[in-house]
Amino acid sequence: NPFLILEAISGHPDGRLAGAPTELVELLRLAAVLGPMFRAADLAAMTGQSAAHIVGPVRHAIRLGILRDDGDLSFAHELIREQLLSELPGSVERALHTEAAIHLARAGADARVVTYHLLAGDGTIHPDAARWLRRAAGEISVHNPQRAVEILRTAADGLPRETDEWAEATADLA
Repeated sequence: NPFLILEAISGHPDGRLAGAPTELVELLRLAAVLGPMFRAADLAAMTGQSAAHIVGPVRHAIRLGILRDDGDLSFAHELIREQLLSELPGSVERALHTEAAIHLARAGADARVVTYHLLAGDGTIHPDAARWLRRAAGEISVHNPQRAVEILRTAADGLPRETDEWAEATADLA
């Protein structure tokens, strides 16, 4: 029942997470930032630890009915993920999206996944991030040119003017 789990997450004394280790709750919050479905490797990258470090908490969350493992990990109910996200201050959530983008890019994640997190992040665009945004825009430009332009504008707007990266991003807009 997703409503019982929601009560648990928000600290209800009869809930499934009542008394759960802080490590588990914090891992679930990071997972919520990653999205409704995510790879275990991406969650491990987000924590800065190996997959071996997250095995215990992930198994615990699966036993509690909070996460599912269908090849990728997912939240059993979107309401659970939304509740976990709602407990994060907006500035912290944006910073976590930026961190997720950095960790996922280093781990070799798909450019679209990295781009999602960069766009949901705190607006920090460094040269590596701009390259990821440009790459993602190129990948989707055939199918969604309007979205590709939005991504390129985000890259250009977030970079210092008069840099090579800014020039490349603005040239892609032309």
